[in-house]
Amino acid sequence: MKTAKTLLLAAALLLATAATHRLPKCTDSPYCGFNRPEDISLLPGSDWSVVSQSQPEAPFVLLNLKTGTRTPVKNEAASLPSLGDPLCKRRDGPIEARGNSVSKGQGGVTVAVIDARTPAQINLFKAAPQAAPKAVPQLAWAGCVDVPARYNLNDVALAKDGTLYVSHMFDKPQDAQGAAALKQAFLTAAPIGHALHWTPAQGWQSVPDTSAAFANGIALSQDGQWLALSGTFDQKIIMKNVATGKVHRISVPLQPDNLSPEGAHGFLVAGHTGVPVTGVDGCRPAEAVPCGFPFAVALVKPNKPAKLLYSDDGQHIAGASVAVRWQRQLLLGSAYGDRLTLVPSN
Repeated sequence: MKTAKTLLLAAALLLATAATHRLPKCTDSPYCGFNRPEDISLLPGSDWSVVSQSQPEAPFVLLNLKTGTRTPVKNEAASLPSLGDPLCKRRDGPIEARGNSVSKGQGGVTVAVIDARTPAQINLFKAAPQAAPKAVPQLAWAGCVDVPARYNLNDVALAKDGTLYVSHMFDKPQDAQGAAALKQAFLTAAPIGHALHWTPAQGWQSVPDTSAAFANGIALSQDGQWLALSGTFDQKIIMKNVATGKVHRISVPLQPDNLSPEGAHGFLVAGHTGVPVTGVDGCRPAEAVPCGFPFAVALVKPNKPAKLLYSDDGQHIAGASVAVRWQRQLLLGSAYGDRLTLVPSN
């Protein structure tokens, strides 16, 4: 006989599946033809962005937002490594791109991207100065950092001084019992993830006071003062002052996914607004993509309530996993989509 808890879980899964639906294939936009474009970062001072997607032959691409032109970022070294850990070795072949980040410091523009192949690495690329304003940016592999096997990363943020921040979602279960316990932790919004940081001097260390229920997106503010981390299942953004250690936990009206810097010390956050935990389960099978579900985009700032900027029922747009600001609009990417989408911002 089924228990009440089992019946409730079955009902929740049924509702989640009903709230998702397959969309028609994208054919009418210059941003069509992507495969699960889950994260986007903008290259400063240009119309170019970098996009992480699940496309084996082109997992990490440069995209011109004006023309739709895209160019795969080659995993090739132009010179001896100059960034990251000197002991880390570049691996041949296309990277398995996950979260990415762009930083502009005194040494120019640097791009970081998670390579989720086992064992995981953070790959670092340097952007060469453009010969002409409309020229395709040249990104050359410039180093990497190995990720210890015990960590399970989702996203990365790169500081101007070279410090790497990443989100550790949860400890990987080792057996069926561990998988069941992990699912229960998700359902109860247990704080099983946190942020990490890496420096050449200290290596990998946990960032104190950043525990989260499924640590998801991570980003640094444009002024470099604030680190933000998404707690997906507790529906909070943890914001920590890098200098003072002061922490704000801001509730958001969505299950937050990726974060993008907005203004001096704010962040855009995208995420689904349906049934918590199981709300996107209907989108996970390959045949379900492109997949729509209700989602929203909010603006978060330290010690202020979240401000809703956009919401959608997902009937015509793939549910968003990331939002960035471009030309006064919001550019959306989706871990369950086949396109990027521009929408107005409230």
